[in-house]
Amino acid sequence: MNILIAIDSFKGTISSIEGCEIINKAIKDSHFQGETFIAPQADGGEGSLAIVKSVLGGEYINIEVMGPCLTNIDTHYLLIDDKAYIETALVFGYMMNDGLTILNRTSEGLGMVIKDAIIHGAKEINIFLGGSCTNDAGLGMLYALGVRFFDKDDKSLYPLPEIYSSITRINIEGLNLYKDIAFNAITDVNNPFIGKSGASKTFARQKGASEEDINLLETGFNNLVDVIRNQYGDDIKERNSYGAAGGISMALNYFLNAPLIKGSEYFMKLTNLNNIIKEVDYVITGEGKLDQTSFNGKVVSSVINLAKKHHKKVILVVGKSDLSNEECNKLGIDHLLVINQEEKDINIIKQTAKRDLYNKVIDYFKNTIIHK
Repeated sequence: MNILIAIDSFKGTISSIEGCEIINKAIKDSHFQGETFIAPQADGGEGSLAIVKSVLGGEYINIEVMGPCLTNIDTHYLLIDDKAYIETALVFGYMMNDGLTILNRTSEGLGMVIKDAIIHGAKEINIFLGGSCTNDAGLGMLYALGVRFFDKDDKSLYPLPEIYSSITRINIEGLNLYKDIAFNAITDVNNPFIGKSGASKTFARQKGASEEDINLLETGFNNLVDVIRNQYGDDIKERNSYGAAGGISMALNYFLNAPLIKGSEYFMKLTNLNNIIKEVDYVITGEGKLDQTSFNGKVVSSVINLAKKHHKKVILVVGKSDLSNEECNKLGIDHLLVINQEEKDINIIKQTAKRDLYNKVIDYFKNTIIHK
């Protein structure tokens, strides 16, 4: 009996690579006699870069850039021949939101990383979108690449979300320098740019935005939609996936012609999941928290769907679950392992997360029919 381990990260506590390794060790320590295969997964968010490096190799390039709160930070990207791989969570991730409100945070650092990658010879730039603390529609990134923004008096503006309602014109001549560079944007977010399901109303609150902030962000984004329509004749308000990473996907796709690639499918292909799954009997997948959003095209649902396509049993390991066992069974989950169902302080969870994951899995395999 063989098992495939293909989990997403447990956000803020365990990376997908660490999680796969912990589960694999627990299974081996239970004296399981079958073979195990490890294929860590991601959706374009945290941990994406590490997975790419684990599969393809390459060199990390260290760089100092503008952080989301307008102070310099140290970050890195991956360079493989003439291809660069950048994770936005490493430039303006959730944990970098100290000091400024969401109305004053910028993605300028991403543009600086892109420029450095090109200096290092990159002809293709692959950007993993997710885990961002910004909601600036990627205008900060565009500013670093030479785009300029103007108000009604033709005064040049530094693009922070608090002034987006004042933008009346965009000059993109600076992007001519990048016309021969291929950009790709990897994300699993399908949300549009504005509206009830848009970037601001769906994701800004979890980045610390107040209701007033969200209304100001939405007003500014609506103005950007109007500016683009008036200046270029295109209506972008309902384009799918333009709400990813605080709207950065809009800037990448509309202004840099980056195709929007589904993150979970990207990593399933990268890790050869379609072929490995044919060799196993069970598939273990998982993430930090299981709820209805887990089945909106995210990693867990993609892996489960692939497993069911090949008639494999599914074991789901999660930190916490909002779904009942009955609901899980209807969704194709054969066994559900919940590590910490009770509410705990995040700092306590961080201290014990790896040990708790190991203990939950080894106990399960020592006592389940799978082991027998």
